[in-house]
Amino acid sequence: MKYNQNTKIMQITEKTLIVGVDIAKEIHHARAFCLCYTKSTPVFQLKNPPL
Repeated sequence: MKYNQNTKIMQITEKTLIVGVDIAKEIHHARAFCLCYTKSTPVFQLKNPPL
């Protein structure tokens, strides 16, 4: 299906969980929030295991 950006934004409701992830070389960060809450979750740090 082909959606433009406005169509995607209009699909977000108060029951939608939004997750943002920053993928980096060694340490990654993630945060989740919902429109029904005024505060978001703390930032999670994820590290790659050593090879």
